[in-house]
Amino acid sequence: DFLERLGCRWFFPGAFGEVVPKRDTLVLDAMEAHERPDFRLRNIWYSGWMPVQGNDAAEYTVWMDRNRMNTLKGLSLPGDGSITRLAPPETYFASHPNIYAVNEKGERDPGMLCLTEPEAVTIAAATIKEAFRADPSLATFGFAPPDGHPQCFCERCQASNPHFCGKGYGEPSLSDVWFRFANAVAVEVYKEFPDRWLLTNGYANRVRVPEGIAPLSPNLGIQSAMLDSCTFHSIGDPKCWQRRLYKTVLDRWTETLRCVFIYDYDPGKSLDGMPFPMVHNLERDFRYFKERGVWGFWTEGQNCWMVTHLNYYIRARLMWDADADVEALVRDYCGRFYGAAARPLEKYIWTQERAVDDSTIHETFGRLVPWRVIYTPKVMKTLDRLMAEAVRRAADSPESAHVRVLELVHRYIQAHLAMEGEGAEGDFAGAVEQADE
Repeated sequence: DFLERLGCRWFFPGAFGEVVPKRDTLVLDAMEAHERPDFRLRNIWYSGWMPVQGNDAAEYTVWMDRNRMNTLKGLSLPGDGSITRLAPPETYFASHPNIYAVNEKGERDPGMLCLTEPEAVTIAAATIKEAFRADPSLATFGFAPPDGHPQCFCERCQASNPHFCGKGYGEPSLSDVWFRFANAVAVEVYKEFPDRWLLTNGYANRVRVPEGIAPLSPNLGIQSAMLDSCTFHSIGDPKCWQRRLYKTVLDRWTETLRCVFIYDYDPGKSLDGMPFPMVHNLERDFRYFKERGVWGFWTEGQNCWMVTHLNYYIRARLMWDADADVEALVRDYCGRFYGAAARPLEKYIWTQERAVDDSTIHETFGRLVPWRVIYTPKVMKTLDRLMAEAVRRAADSPESAHVRVLELVHRYIQAHLAMEGEGAEGDFAGAVEQADE
């Protein structure tokens, strides 16, 4: 905080992203600062879809510290498949096969529990209470089913599942069955440990609020992870039905539970290397999250910093202060990082973002984006002009290396659009050439 006041910045990990002004003299007035972050959980982690090599992870940890984030170490979080922590199969599968889920072949699955088996609840609650007794510093215990759309196919579980379907997420919904189980465990643990939290996830076939269970135990919290929701538009955007539905679901969760935190994805699209600017969306969404009392973020990120560009830096600032002015932050970044090229590159960033934000395409993680519809010839003509001006202005300046990296990203955009175009015309050999470029 003190160094920031003196002009230091850490826009990206490592020496490349560091800005440290040189001054012969520092003049300091007396000051007193009191701050409290708007969110408790402030985390973005590398999930590994893009390689993390050498010193990348260590440099990223330093970057997180300098931008006031936290690693969530020491918290037990609901990772995919962590349900086995409740009843480790090596301990219980042979002696208590009845507590494990039945798969579609009618076989018991050691990776999933039967959600309507009373003994599964008893053993799960006992496991958690023993963990809390053994470690008084353990504030949370996280558990979640395996990734995907897991369920138990025994007659009792199937009969208790209302099989809600329709426009939206996680079909058919397992929320009623899953949260009835999770709540029963939480109720039992609450009797002995009312000051600890049980965390599970609202993900895949469990994103919806359960309809048949109320109220939920006060020690139950969820990580809301709406994978199948558009990431091109902000929450509640009137032109995006997916983000309007996202708002409906999250409004209900934050009305239902005291502890809700967000698991999202950045980049929230296929990992095609194309820039994914969305800082105005982040500004709007984070203010909404603060208003709803969201606890924070466990964001799945990637080691692809010129694709996400300013997203992670802006996320870090908004996790601390949801009311931060992102236009001022972008202007500060351009001025300090690009020097004489600041003005055209600030325009470049906003031109890119408007092209994405104005799109009527609805995009989710893992789906291919038709970028030619977004980066139209008109948009590219503007971006080409602004990048050429930035390169000219930065020539022979200390910031020329920073501009050079962004220029390489611009060339990547050009080649990617050419690849799409060649493929659309059926010239696949030409498309391969552009892919190589």
